[in-house]
Amino acid sequence: MSARNLPGRPDLEHLKRQAKALRQAFLEGDAEAVARVQAVVGAKADLKLTEAQRVIAREYGFRSWAQLRAHVAGSRGVGDAVDGFLRLVLAGEGSGALSVLEAEPRIVEASVHVAAVLGLETAVRRHVAGDPAVVNSRSGTPSGEPLLWLCYSPFHGESADRDDGLAAVARVLLDAGADPNTKDGHYHVPALYAVTGVRNVPRIARMLLEAGASPTDGESVFHAAERFHEESLELLLEYGVDLNFTGDWGNTALHFLLNWWDVASDGRVEEGLRWLLDHGADPDVRSGREQESALHAAARRGQQPEIVRLLIRHGADVDARRADGRTAWLLAMRGGFDAVAAVLAEAGAVPEMLSPADTLLAVCGRGDTAGASRIASTDTVASLEPADLRLLPEAASRGRFDVVSACLAAGFPVDTTDASGASALHHAAIRGRAPIVRELLRRGADFRIRDTEHTASPLGWACFGADIGFEADGVYEASVRALLDAGARLSAEDHVPAHAGVLDVLRSVADR
Repeated sequence: MSARNLPGRPDLEHLKRQAKALRQAFLEGDAEAVARVQAVVGAKADLKLTEAQRVIAREYGFRSWAQLRAHVAGSRGVGDAVDGFLRLVLAGEGSGALSVLEAEPRIVEASVHVAAVLGLETAVRRHVAGDPAVVNSRSGTPSGEPLLWLCYSPFHGESADRDDGLAAVARVLLDAGADPNTKDGHYHVPALYAVTGVRNVPRIARMLLEAGASPTDGESVFHAAERFHEESLELLLEYGVDLNFTGDWGNTALHFLLNWWDVASDGRVEEGLRWLLDHGADPDVRSGREQESALHAAARRGQQPEIVRLLIRHGADVDARRADGRTAWLLAMRGGFDAVAAVLAEAGAVPEMLSPADTLLAVCGRGDTAGASRIASTDTVASLEPADLRLLPEAASRGRFDVVSACLAAGFPVDTTDASGASALHHAAIRGRAPIVRELLRRGADFRIRDTEHTASPLGWACFGADIGFEADGVYEASVRALLDAGARLSAEDHVPAHAGVLDVLRSVADR
């Protein structure tokens, strides 16, 4: 197939119309359209708009619609190209960012932030020599200084030459007065987190720490442990990180792993947890408004029995009570985690009498939909505390469809929110739990609810989850489509996605 030529300033809307016209002609049986489609996607009885877009992209010489879109973004002007480049960098889409660069190579000379991401020492020196203030200038969404964007570069580890270039640029920026504690302009996440938590880049992490970056920044050790970046963990320890720091989020790194992950199901997280315990993390430090220990969190979340035993071996107090007076044993029973309760009892925990509310929660936690429907009563559901009702969003987050169904059968409000105002729909969306997203929407979940931390909708959470790869097996395109089909739309407060598949779904719905 001979490639067609794009105009000097291609228009994405015009290309979309070409794809729609091709699809319509195909559906009408036009022989030329059928032949064009078969040449790219093979014989088809039907043709989706996204498939028609792929045909158009291939006809213009691009592997995919996403690559064509990136080329168009880079062709619409240097400023737009810089923004597009940085947006793709934040999403970790290095190939897409390079497509923008290929389309508009002037962005290196136009933006020190772009040159920093690419590790181009000569270009960065030229920017700094021309205006020393550029080391503290911000660009992109969310905004960041050049050093921050360098730390988020998707090109770390690509080659020895690239790594040398990135390290050299980091030295230039730090020597010119860049702030080693610089943070992004929206989530306020520090640069050190990007090279210890997002990626394991100890060479640059050490440079930041030597320049004065705080090792106890409330993010880096949490996520270095989450991904078990051992070199980064050892480096943070060398520079005095406080493993029992609770920080702005009110929880320790140990509590963070137990609260957000099924530890034993992810080898990296389990290794990180063991590393923390072996290097002095105290399982009895209290976290959150509930003032719960690591053992409380493990019992409440139903971590595997071996993880509970590990905490006990490291000195966790099985008799400790949270601020509400509940023990780890009671929390395990209320969650329906009988095996965990048994381990705690073996370690000396004293069993307690269960109330009707405790019993209902246990049945829901076991995913017993019929049992929950049978024993639930208006009075029992009314007696549940707000924290009890959060079993629903937690189950949605963990992909426990049976528990979600049991909670709804018992009469839990479908729009129950957690402490940050996020609903079950938010949590299912950010992890790409498409079946749960669909079930919650079927049950009347409100897709307009915005959480109190980020003021974002479930659709915004889904887009963000797709961009950062929040869940490796998340089905984000299907989750986004379900939300869009229900009537959800992105607003100015929501995360702007760069994920190619999600963007295609958003555009296909917009083009209906």
